[in-house]
Amino acid sequence: MSEENIGGATSASDQTEAEDLPGHTTDISISAQLKEIKKNKKLNEEKGKRQRVANVPPGWQDDDCYPITDSVGKAIIFYNKKFDSSTSKKTRMGKNGDTENDANQLKSVLEKLGFTVKLKKDYTVDRMLGHLQNKVAAKEFGKNGCFLCIVLTQGEETTVEQEQDGTVRTTHTDPKTRHFWGIDRSVTVDKLVRPFKGDKCHESLAAIPKIFIIQVKPVYPYV
Repeated sequence: MSEENIGGATSASDQTEAEDLPGHTTDISISAQLKEIKKNKKLNEEKGKRQRVANVPPGWQDDDCYPITDSVGKAIIFYNKKFDSSTSKKTRMGKNGDTENDANQLKSVLEKLGFTVKLKKDYTVDRMLGHLQNKVAAKEFGKNGCFLCIVLTQGEETTVEQEQDGTVRTTHTDPKTRHFWGIDRSVTVDKLVRPFKGDKCHESLAAIPKIFIIQVKPVYPYV
């Protein structure tokens, strides 16, 4: 080793030799590799978007699948925790347990799946239906892949009637006429989904899946 190399200095010839060693990478080549990695990542993401609908079961046609290209979708979660006092007097309702925790957990999971999620707490029936009609169904939905509406509340899957002789008769109702509650009164499932029918909602919504999930804690009117 020459005297010039004492103390950690490196000669031009030593540097050239080091660059030729296996596994040695210069700053310039690292930068080029990073650019290539970013380029490949972007290409893979675009390819993934185009191929999001994959592994179609045998016998299915392309028309049976909804292509999801950009955003997975938008979700809105209505959750009712505290009902109006007048409503509570008519039914066995008070505070709706862990509904807020359920809503937050659902939001977290859906966001991990790629949804844009909004939470709406303690809505009256008119306010909820008005929001869905005017701010969702009638609006341009952009390039979102689907719409998901979740309602966490209390509701009725049966009709309870009291006969003249005092006996109580319970009958199951049709799913479309089943009721769930806003914080002030009940409403049918059919009224919730009606604004999203293909001939009523914005054309950007008509062509994509619209999913409604209603989780209710059963309640019954006093008779």
